[in-house]
Amino acid sequence: MRLSLQPLLAKPLPSLAGLAVSLSLATTWILYVTHLVNTSTVPGTSAHWVSRARHEAYGVCYDGCDDDCLDVGKIEDACAVTAEPQIPDFICDASKMWFWADRYPDECLLAVGALFKEKELRGKRFRLRFLYLLTALAALAGYGAYKGVDYLAPRVGAYRRRRREARAAARGRHEDDGRRTSATTPLLRATTATTALVSVLLFSVNVVEAYPCTSHHAVYNQPFVSISDPTLFGNIHGWLSNCYTERYACGETCEDDDNHDCGDEKGHTRRKCTTDYCDRERADTSPAEYVRRAGELVKGCGFKMVDYVPGVVDRRIANPRIEGTLWARIGVNRYNGSEGVERGVRCLGDVVAWPGEGGGRRKGLGMGERFRFGF
Repeated sequence: MRLSLQPLLAKPLPSLAGLAVSLSLATTWILYVTHLVNTSTVPGTSAHWVSRARHEAYGVCYDGCDDDCLDVGKIEDACAVTAEPQIPDFICDASKMWFWADRYPDECLLAVGALFKEKELRGKRFRLRFLYLLTALAALAGYGAYKGVDYLAPRVGAYRRRRREARAAARGRHEDDGRRTSATTPLLRATTATTALVSVLLFSVNVVEAYPCTSHHAVYNQPFVSISDPTLFGNIHGWLSNCYTERYACGETCEDDDNHDCGDEKGHTRRKCTTDYCDRERADTSPAEYVRRAGELVKGCGFKMVDYVPGVVDRRIANPRIEGTLWARIGVNRYNGSEGVERGVRCLGDVVAWPGEGGGRRKGLGMGERFRFGF
């Protein structure tokens, strides 16, 4: 079907009125929204964004997530944010400043804070751009103007002519719709049957996806101590369980069978029952098991498991992927010895692959190759 301008040319005054209203409103609204987008800002002083960079980026990267969080992947994400700023003569990557005396350089906090601010501003501008969709209302206003002008200057002959043309067009559409309906009914039925079959097949498959949870087992801690230097010790902390959703039969719903009015031979009313299903969360791996698996890797770094340690363990191992891979946190009481970072601490940082590297345990000293120490 080709569009024709003949109806508009036949009514120049209503058409021009509708077009003028539509264009003026659309142009005004687009300019207004563009102004809002270009001049939008986000609240917060420089100190606010520096504080967010310190706590949400560097703090999470250094100390891990608080309160035994479920989303352990955000630790690696926080470390990745600190690596984005590129400042000449400065290193802002938190995974390379882990053992520095000053782990929060002001220049880096300002740069990462600017990234947080830019992200907030992008989100606000993205939301404001949805206002452009309201430009479509200008077409409705133009149509209203067109109809209003056309209504105020009618002519009886033109009105009757439009009515006759409308009836003829309606009959044509009715006949076309009837032909299309009869022609497409078999295809529609086939499509409906295929969709129903695919739906039955999909929903008949019970897909179980595992996810972390914390509501089934208590947290578990396993202290360890260095075999060669008993003054170096640590702890493996586990808090996550591996959970999945289980569907089980939890009852049935019964109703009288309307197809058997007379009941059975003993006079009992026949009933039709269907099984009801419920979902529940089940855990198949506990924090103790994840701690045990991590303990095997810790033993490979020259440590042994003990019942207690004689001090406070408050230094998290540097690799930001440990929690996300092992579902456990490894900490020690100190990083440094008389000759710099302890060899055992370096080894603990390599029990899983570092971000951006392949799987498996890395060769060599590992962390010693990654860090420039600032003692």
